Amino acid sequence: MARRIPLPRLSRRQRMARWQRERRQQFVYLTLFTALLVFVIGLVGWAAASSYYDANLIPAAKVGDRAIPTRDFNRMFAFEKTRFFIQYGLQPGSESDPQVASAIQSLRKSALDELLVGETLMTVARADNAVPSQADIDTQLNHDFSELHVRHILVAPDANEKDTAKADADAKAKAEDAAKQLKADPKNDQLWKDLAAKDSTDTGTKDQGGDLGWVSVQSGFVKEFEDAMFALKDGEVSDPVKSQFGYHVIQRIETRGVTDTPLYSSLRASGLNLADLRLVSRSALLQKTYTDKAKNAPIASPQDQVHLADIVINIPTPTSSNLQDYATAQKKITDVLTALNNGQDFAEVAKANSEDTVTKDSGGDMGWLTRGMLPNKTIADDVFAKNAGERSDQHSLNTSGNVVIYKVLEKASKDVTDDQKKKIQDGAYDLWYADQQMRLNVVPLVPGLEFP
Repeated sequence: MARRIPLPRLSRRQRMARWQRERRQQFVYLTLFTALLVFVIGLVGWAAASSYYDANLIPAAKVGDRAIPTRDFNRMFAFEKTRFFIQYGLQPGSESDPQVASAIQSLRKSALDELLVGETLMTVARADNAVPSQADIDTQLNHDFSELHVRHILVAPDANEKDTAKADADAKAKAEDAAKQLKADPKNDQLWKDLAAKDSTDTGTKDQGGDLGWVSVQSGFVKEFEDAMFALKDGEVSDPVKSQFGYHVIQRIETRGVTDTPLYSSLRASGLNLADLRLVSRSALLQKTYTDKAKNAPIASPQDQVHLADIVINIPTPTSSNLQDYATAQKKITDVLTALNNGQDFAEVAKANSEDTVTKDSGGDMGWLTRGMLPNKTIADDVFAKNAGERSDQHSLNTSGNVVIYKVLEKASKDVTDDQKKKIQDGAYDLWYADQQMRLNVVPLVPGLEFP
């Protein structure tokens, strides 16, 4: 049997020293573990924060001093995409179709443009103390996104009648008679069917009692028809409404509120809500306000004018699929400038190279223009500073992605013609908005959409 050797007994001091040594080791281990844990948690947190920033907060654009976060762009894109799918009856998974995929790519630019318009106009409205009220925004919201169940009878003038005044009068009289009968008994479905079958020239609805189904501002009706249907109350029948197609007798049968529409249900499924729609309607309301203001601005006459010629080159937005087209367009600009610098006639260069189909065959001749008929203030300042015979700088047209070069043919102070006044009024808002974009230094930053 092995002899058992007794272990020496430790003194009190030795036991205390060993205990302290073990405690120090435990503390070191605990400290190292804690540091490692904090590092790992910090790394995970940093990755999550970085991912959140990239997906939500990285700037999608800048308007003045304000950066518009990517989150806002993503929500606007989701809105545009959802509306597109509803409008064309597309099902989830349709993105695999090349045509749909191409359209969706275009919607990204539409979403960014819509976002920039809304923020630019709000920046101006704040400075003008003209921010729309919540009540006005809600009124616009109901107009933009509610749906109406509508039916109508269209009476077009007889195209075979040589006397156009008589044809118009006959169509109006027939429409007035139909409106009188329907106003007396607006809920009579059989009467609607009989009158539509007998009098309506809308071949798409005459056999359905004129029923257009559920419609909205997205349905693309002419302005006269759209204004009339929204002016009616549910069940009400209109007087004859004249449009380019003839005379319409319209009934607004019933209304779907914004939150009861298929569009809103789809938007909710995409994570959007009424606040997103209010932003769109606020932008539409501001566009209307500033469009009216620009169109109604007084037009001085006479005023300084320039007789211009132009050369326009279309520059596609560079993408991975069209880099060759982009390079070709850039080379075309270089060739045009080389030809002009070598003394070739501007008109001949325009005929050979310009992509302005309106002026190309006439050597780029645009006629006489006022400042208000030019695309933006920078271009107007440039061409009005040039003497007759001189060429402008090369300019980019942000709205179309084109590059343009002008030549001043003549300069004079001239009366503004009625045709010029109409063109000035029609383009007044676009010119004003382009100036605001330049003044506020609006810069798109979404990858792939940085170019105009």
